[in-house]
Amino acid sequence: INPGNSGGPLLNLDGDVIGVNTAIITTSGSNAGIGFAIPSDRVEPVVSDIVRLDRIRNSRRNIGYLGVGILKESFGSTKNWIARIDPESPAAKAGLRTTRIGGSGVVEYGDAIVAVAGNYVSKYEDFVREMKDRVVNEEIAFTIENKQEERRIVYITIGEMK
Repeated sequence: INPGNSGGPLLNLDGDVIGVNTAIITTSGSNAGIGFAIPSDRVEPVVSDIVRLDRIRNSRRNIGYLGVGILKESFGSTKNWIARIDPESPAAKAGLRTTRIGGSGVVEYGDAIVAVAGNYVSKYEDFVREMKDRVVNEEIAFTIENKQEERRIVYITIGEMK
C-alpha cells in the first residue's frame, strides 16, 4: 500500500476485491509497513445503500418496479401472497394473480412469491431486501407458488418506477 492509496481496492492474486485500503503504518514513509483494509463483505452493503439512496435523492428513474402489493400478514403463512397488482405493470403482464376476499368472505388464494432470483423469501422483509436494488430492464426469475403448493418460475423484466 502506497501513501495515497486509501480508498482503493485491496485485491487477491486472482484479482478479486477483498477489501478497501484504509491506512498504512510505516516507519520509513514508504510503502513498507503494515497495511489496513476494511473487508469487502463489510463494504458491499454500505455501497449498495449509497447507490440506492443516490438514486432516490437525485430522482434517477432507474429504480426498478414490479407493480405488486404484498400481504405483510399472510393468514399465518410463510409466503408472500400477492394482494394487489397494478394494471399494465410487469407483474400484470406476467399473469400473476392476487389473493383476495371473495363475496362470501372466504379467502381466495392467488399467487405467492416464494423466491426472487433463486433466493428464498419467507417473509415480507426478505422480499423487500431482494427487490430494493433491482433496476429497470433487469430480468429476474421469480418462483411463484399457488395454494396447492404448485410452483412455477416466471421471468419478469423489471419496469420503470412511475
